[in-house]
Amino acid sequence: NRGVDYDGGWAGYALATADTLVALPESIPFEQGAIIPDAVSTPWGAITTTADIRPAQAVGVWGIGGLGVHAVQLLRAIGAYPIIAVDPAPAARRRALDFGADLALDPADPGLRDRILAATGGRALEAAFDFAGVAAVREQALGVLGPKGRLVLIGLTDQPLTVTDGTLFSYLQHQILGHYGSAE
Repeated sequence: NRGVDYDGGWAGYALATADTLVALPESIPFEQGAIIPDAVSTPWGAITTTADIRPAQAVGVWGIGGLGVHAVQLLRAIGAYPIIAVDPAPAARRRALDFGADLALDPADPGLRDRILAATGGRALEAAFDFAGVAAVREQALGVLGPKGRLVLIGLTDQPLTVTDGTLFSYLQHQILGHYGSAE
């Protein structure tokens, strides 16, 4: 990824190979099209390729910033249900609801697990997406996955990942999947 893995993301002039260029339709202003290579394609790849989300799957999105809010919209377009957004900021939770989340929760809510179970009819989540890159988020998301549930790590951090109960993790056949950038 230019600007992340090597210099050039903000260069006035940059060389690019033809297979990395896409013509932007005139109906999309440049300012909007400029975010597609990260804010849209990163969550798209995480949702469709890494997590393989299908219609009617219960999902959670932790971190409703630029990537997370696009993830909510893309999950809605795919038909995931319910889409549960989790963010400590009230404005981010409101934004998640405006963009298609079925429920928006504060991660500090002591009833978070019960509210997720109620929203999913007791199934828990089939997939959880960490766009925050925070250890506490990852542990919380693992705690609300149903059997064979997937935790997809998109938010970057150098902090260790902890699986508190390895026996339960294995028994439920949980998966932790890493996703990076928009290579899809």
